[in-house]
Amino acid sequence: MNHLSDSELLDSILRLVEENKVMVAGRYLKILEARLGRPVAPIGRNKAIVEKKLEDLRRLCGRVAQLRRSLESSEGWEVQRDSGGIRCLYQGHESGFIRIRLEAEVEAPLFDLIALLREVGLWHTWVPSFAGIGMSGARQLGQTSVINMCFHLVVNLPWPLGRRSCTFAVDGVDCMHTEDAPQQVVVLLDSRHAQLNCPESVDDWSKVHTPADLWDSGVVITPAEVAGTKHTMVQIIAVMDPKMALPRSLVNLVVRNVCFLIMVQLRRAVAVTREKEHLEITTDPSNPFYAFLRRRMAENMPMQLALAPPLAVTPSAATRRVDAIDEKDDLCCGVSWPVCCGSSTAIAAAASTPSAVSTASHGGDAMCARGERYHREGIQSKDVPLSGRASPNCARVISLSWMQLTLVVVLLAGAIQVLPLSAVMQPSVSKVAITEPGAIATLPLREKNK
Repeated sequence: MNHLSDSELLDSILRLVEENKVMVAGRYLKILEARLGRPVAPIGRNKAIVEKKLEDLRRLCGRVAQLRRSLESSEGWEVQRDSGGIRCLYQGHESGFIRIRLEAEVEAPLFDLIALLREVGLWHTWVPSFAGIGMSGARQLGQTSVINMCFHLVVNLPWPLGRRSCTFAVDGVDCMHTEDAPQQVVVLLDSRHAQLNCPESVDDWSKVHTPADLWDSGVVITPAEVAGTKHTMVQIIAVMDPKMALPRSLVNLVVRNVCFLIMVQLRRAVAVTREKEHLEITTDPSNPFYAFLRRRMAENMPMQLALAPPLAVTPSAATRRVDAIDEKDDLCCGVSWPVCCGSSTAIAAAASTPSAVSTASHGGDAMCARGERYHREGIQSKDVPLSGRASPNCARVISLSWMQLTLVVVLLAGAIQVLPLSAVMQPSVSKVAITEPGAIATLPLREKNK
């Protein structure tokens, strides 16, 4: 960069911003401002536009830096559970906000994890729910660019808790450039910026149910070869305003059990990204998001791109490649493979413990012959959807998964036995005025329910 003039360096920064390579652009901006000894002051008729782009760049880089610092620090964090390679931590705050941190290695490539989180319309295929408790709806309200979106989520809680909804901005940050350290994908989540990422008004969606906002939250996904781990490292920080007074004992219970089970389910659910519903989207050459993701991986993370599902000639071509398998395997339990072994129900069944699975056929085998073949060969083959890794639908599951039952028990126990009735039936009022990202420490005290 030393060989570039100030104006040339500024042009490079703006070009990187247009290419969504914001972390590299932010680093170059610091170099330029250090050289000038002051903030960059654009000139010309596009001065206002350039100033806004630079200010947005500074703010976005600041949010990423604050998230990374929170994940690297141990100060103030209480470990609630550290088991099976999953760490659940909690950090209290006098405002009443809940700050949760989750970390785990996930045996899946970067592409699949991004696809699992990106396709909000398919969350219903893997997010746990039972008897009306859990996620009841999730959708994208809009987007302003290929990596800046607005999501809306509705969650049903057990009586006497009311339904909660959350509308939040999703800002993908490309940290894959070779000059970034470390190379990662960062996803910023914040309800305060929801309207900025949605061309339509989000007010109506926020008024339907009691809102439960996210603040200064995010997900960081680091490939194994960068993190120095066996599998991909997934780290999550969620700062939530539940709009109710929660006793510390219930918060600990939720972090220790429910949050742990969420990470367990995330590990298992990533297999659904190799099923037909996901592949029709992720392998479509005309999909702008995945075209962008593949291009960036090809430029800076070719090892990860090699692990992604190949592009389909047509949107559904990738799922039809199973037709090339031996004809003798065409039927399984009397029905075609996609019905018998390829459903999301089958994957959920595979994730259950042996005690939660009952077999009514196949002499008690948990996986049919064809499912077993996919389990052996599908992991290494790019020509076969990987849902065969865990596809025991032939087992005819007749009982609930242990995770769903545990989730229900924890929520009911916490809501009915721990919370005062008045505290859970009347949402509290938050008076929060945060103007700068990362300013969670300045949150005012929550008003208590009368």
